[in-house]
Amino acid sequence: NERFGKNNVNLNDNKKKKELCNLFDWDIKKPIVCIFSNNLIDGIYSNEWRLFKDNVTWLKDLLSKISKIKNVNWLIKSHPFDESNKKKVSTESVVRKYIKDFSHIQFINDKATISRTIHNVCDVAITHHGSVAVEYPSIGIPCIIAPGDAFCSGHGFTIEPKTIDEYYRYLENISQIKLLDEKTIYKAKLFFVIYKIKI
Repeated sequence: NERFGKNNVNLNDNKKKKELCNLFDWDIKKPIVCIFSNNLIDGIYSNEWRLFKDNVTWLKDLLSKISKIKNVNWLIKSHPFDESNKKKVSTESVVRKYIKDFSHIQFINDKATISRTIHNVCDVAITHHGSVAVEYPSIGIPCIIAPGDAFCSGHGFTIEPKTIDEYYRYLENISQIKLLDEKTIYKAKLFFVIYKIKI
């Protein structure tokens, strides 16, 4: 089955998904949702509005919520900044405290080999306001951003809850999120190109 329609590349690699599920002892029938952590000590004043006061608060709240959503395999990836700048507060330092009792939540750091191919197994991406919000929709993978604005919000290719309750409903109903159609993918690709030229 082609994941994104007849004119798009089949990114969902069943072999890689099976390998990942075997690695973490996950049920392969469950969706895999990839959470891309932001730089936890940056971007605090980059939003016009946000419902989480900072990136650490967002990550902790998200971890608390998904610990109860066990019909999904959750994969959390650290931000590249964590690896190049060793700080006391990193994605791993926050995540490890929360996931030790939850096998359905796993962590990988940015330098892990598997981090380079997770787009092949990811059903939905989640970020606070990072570049993943453009990158993943541009290859057909839906992306949820946290309640607040992002540099790419308002252009029709990201899922943008306006309240915490709406955000939670998306998390609780991940399996109902539809794959992106060609028009939406095109919007993301076009924005990505224009944004890169602009910066």
